[in-house]
Amino acid sequence: MGNTLRARCAVVLLALVSLTACLSGLGPGDPEPIRYFSAAAPPGLVSERTQDSPTLRLRRVTSGAHLRERLVWRISDVEYGFYENNRWTEMPVAWLEQALAHELFEVRGLRRTELSSAPTLDVHLVAFEEVLYPTHHARVAVVVRLVDAGGVNLLERTLERVEPVAGRDLALVAEATARALGTVVRDAAALVISPAARARSGEER
Repeated sequence: MGNTLRARCAVVLLALVSLTACLSGLGPGDPEPIRYFSAAAPPGLVSERTQDSPTLRLRRVTSGAHLRERLVWRISDVEYGFYENNRWTEMPVAWLEQALAHELFEVRGLRRTELSSAPTLDVHLVAFEEVLYPTHHARVAVVVRLVDAGGVNLLERTLERVEPVAGRDLALVAEATARALGTVVRDAAALVISPAARARSGEER
């Protein structure tokens, strides 16, 4: 009788282990599933474009080599790392380029051109990360450079924005990163408009 009872207990225990594994989606030794996140900046409202609107050439939007699919964490100015199983759905630089083009040409109403005679904008993404210490926040930073047709610098500025993260879940990090990206893009567009307009009217600075 004792052996029968132990056998029944073993069957019940095995069933419970199997049920737990099914509910969690993981079995013993199974790898942690990859999670994907979006940090696309929310689009702004579209405005009307006119013939008097400044023209602009958006030439290059680039990023640091480490800013790819894997989410980046940072704990100091010199130490950062990557989440092995947490990825962006797109390259961060793609979100930056899409958001910047929308803000400049649809929200702010600039006229897009590929002519080299127009002011040319280059943008480089230098930070797109979760900062863990000393405060928990998302950080986005870009370098903005605007030159005229002769290659003279009209503007060169580093813009950085941070957004607090309210919890540990990476979905909250993605939401905060999207907010920071949207703010950086709006700031960059606001900086570019006046120099682009002056260049169009033949005034150099």
